[in-house]
Amino acid sequence: MTKAATARFWEDHNGAVLIKISAGQTLHHSQFSRTDEGWNRYSRSISFDGETVTLEWCSDGTDCDGRMTRGGTVCCSVENLARGYTDLELGVTFPDWQNGADYQRDHAAEAMGY
Repeated sequence: MTKAATARFWEDHNGAVLIKISAGQTLHHSQFSRTDEGWNRYSRSISFDGETVTLEWCSDGTDCDGRMTRGGTVCCSVENLARGYTDLELGVTFPDWQNGADYQRDHAAEAMGY
């Protein structure tokens, strides 16, 4: 596996955004909004160990059905950061993310004993 001091890759965040991260670094991003039925929060943590970029994400919010939380982890080796999906309209190639663990929590269902 290739070791690198920095990793660069494209992410889709209201358009193509080039992320640059150094080995040993962790980046955090979170966004919150109110909706007509409640609220939404989406957060991400991106870390790089010199070989692999790991992205942990969480989507949390409420609507008329109650609160739902989803999250998970994906990772990509530094060699495959430019070998995933190519968006011809944006003119960039995204990482070849490999799915890790994911989770889902339905707070209303839990409250009802499901």
